[in-house]
Order: sequence, then C-alpha cells, then structure tokens
Amino acid sequence: KICVIMTEHLSLKDNELYYGTFSLTDRDYISNIDQRIFSLLSLSENIMAYFTLGELPLLNDLQAILLTNEVYRINYPKIKPCYNVDYTKATYDIGFTGNIISYREEVIRTLREKYKVFVSKIVFSEEERLKNTRKSRAIISIPQNESWEWISPMRFMYNLEVGMPSIHLGKGDNTTFYNKVLSWVSIEDTIENPKKVYDRQIKAYNDLNLYSSRFTSFLNVWNITEGN
Repeated sequence: KICVIMTEHLSLKDNELYYGTFSLTDRDYISNIDQRIFSLLSLSENIMAYFTLGELPLLNDLQAILLTNEVYRINYPKIKPCYNVDYTKATYDIGFTGNIISYREEVIRTLREKYKVFVSKIVFSEEERLKNTRKSRAIISIPQNESWEWISPMRFMYNLEVGMPSIHLGKGDNTTFYNKVLSWVSIEDTIENPKKVYDRQIKAYNDLNLYSSRFTSFLNVWNITEGN
C-alpha cells in the first residue's frame, strides 16, 4: 500500500476531468497531463490514502473521480528563516521562474514597462535555481491564466526558505496561507524594502498551524493494520 500527496487541482465539470481550469485536451499548461492521470488511476487499488500539504488542492470532486473523499491535510512544515541575503546586489526588481505560457507572457510584457524583470525556466540544479532566484529583489508568482483561482504554496515555501519575499499577482483564494502571508504584499513596497517584507512573511508563515494530529493518528492506524 502507498499514500499519495496530491498537488494538482483535479475536478469534474459537466462530467469532464479538469486540471485546474484546463481540460485533458489542453496542453498549454502541462504537456503530459493525460499520462499523469493514467498513472494516478493505475495506482488507485494500491493507494491507502490521499494527502495534501496544507490547504490545497481542495479536491472536492475526489469521490466522483477516485471513489473516495478521504483527504488528509498535513500542516505546512516550519521553515528556518534565512537572513544572509544581500538584496542590494540584485540586478533585477522582480523575478519569475516557470513555464511561459501565453497569459504569463502577457503579464510579464506589461510588468517590463515599469520594472526590471528576470525570467528563467524551471531548472533541476539547486545551485542554478538559487542563483536565478537571487538575481532579483523579490519573486513574483503568475497564475496559469486570468481565471486561475489558487496560489501555489510550494513556490512560496521555497522562496521563504532561501530568504526571498514573494508577490502573488493572481486572484486571492481565501486560504489562510494567502490571507496571512500574501494578501497584503505589493510590488512597490517589496522592491523598496525586501527584507522588511520577508521578515513579516516568514513570521506569518511559521505561525500557521491549521490541523490537528489526525495525520499522525492515521499513520499509527496504518502501522497497526500493516503489521509493522
């Protein structure tokens, strides 16, 4: 038996499966979207439980998709503050890392009319990723399209881990994470004083404590049922 940590926003609309706001026929966001779904479904008989890190994804349609509505929410892990960043050495005002799909390209074009923006693709070298992140005074998150409703907590968690303040440019999703860590942040204030914004964000994040010990209780029961 295995457990699966869910990271994508699976839902049903008119009996059609969606990843966020994208249908399985739309390759603009994730090119191997159908392969991912097939892999998940092929494992379903061996899955003991589904988990999320924090509040997202919501997975309200999981019962209809995978015949279960049991989702365990794990608290966001604590992050050790990083205070060794010299923001004055940054070459750019703001930076973005990710796939440059059409909507993001449009947003970046508009931002460049006012700010110096650094854009990098996703890299798998931690050293290169950190180097790219530190080229800017702050990091922005741009949703996949204008109607995208959710933040990407793991992006922000990485930024906090390496001492970078974060700015979310999409809709607010009314999660506790968004309300406490991101809702009050502006581009201007962050560029002007990145350390002040980072200090407030890392404290707000580490103060999050959303869930009880239900996850630990599940692991204890699993340990008994599996005879370990």
